[in-house]
Amino acid sequence: MAAAEIVKLLIETPILDACKNLPYHVLNVNIPDVDSADEIKGRKITALGHRQIARPVHHVVDPRGRDAYWLSLRKCPHELPLETEGLQSSTTDLTDDQAVAAGYISLSPVRLHHTLADTLKTLSALML
Repeated sequence: MAAAEIVKLLIETPILDACKNLPYHVLNVNIPDVDSADEIKGRKITALGHRQIARPVHHVVDPRGRDAYWLSLRKCPHELPLETEGLQSSTTDLTDDQAVAAGYISLSPVRLHHTLADTLKTLSALML
């Protein structure tokens, strides 16, 4: 229930308006598994962390009939959560998994269009 409360509050913040102006971007939101929204320490803008998939991707259909996918990721044993006390909310050196492990909501802007136009031009020039 805490996640639902948090998402409702997040929808009302200006960060979503800012994301609407970024073409091909979505906002990846991760919320710590807590019993109450009061246990959340705050929000952090983060970069995506990289993990191995622990189990196959699980396909579900959301209540509106849209496809959704659940991922179960394996943590690397040598990586521990960073100390996040005193970090600014805009710190991007923090990864999403580190922020969540430290009790923060993670907000990661993710670009969906992965083909870079400059790279295409460079490689195309080599093919001539």
